[in-house]
Amino acid sequence: MSQRQNEILKGEIKRMLGLNIIEIGQSDYASPMILVESTGKDPRPCIDYRLLNANVRTQFSPLPNIEERLERVAAAKYITVIDLAKGYWQIPLSERARRYSAFVTSFGTYIPLRMPFGLVNAPYFFSKLMAQVLENCDTFCETMTFFQITTPVCS
Repeated sequence: MSQRQNEILKGEIKRMLGLNIIEIGQSDYASPMILVESTGKDPRPCIDYRLLNANVRTQFSPLPNIEERLERVAAAKYITVIDLAKGYWQIPLSERARRYSAFVTSFGTYIPLRMPFGLVNAPYFFSKLMAQVLENCDTFCETMTFFQITTPVCS
């Protein structure tokens, strides 16, 4: 990695340490953190969990019927959409999951304390939690939609 890329990674690591999303640690299992750069977008650090994900039993949950949802939303007079940025970070990891989801950079090994993006079962657990917390609301990944036909839900 270039010096500039390393500085970007160090900045993200420092931010996550400050937010108690990760901690410095050691693990027998560690996936590499890489920097993904796309034209016209800011570079973003990603953990390459492909090897770990290939060895994990995938949890599945049914996806909602999009056509049915669109019909319900189309009848609504009031609609609120909330996108939970870094929504996975709201979910603490178990000690066991922390050990397996460790990641490594050229300047250290880190242990996630919160669910990182990239784990194969992250969408399943996030959706399951959102369905429990917001049992009467539609959720889809990190996006929640609240709608009401008559009176606003959020005043």
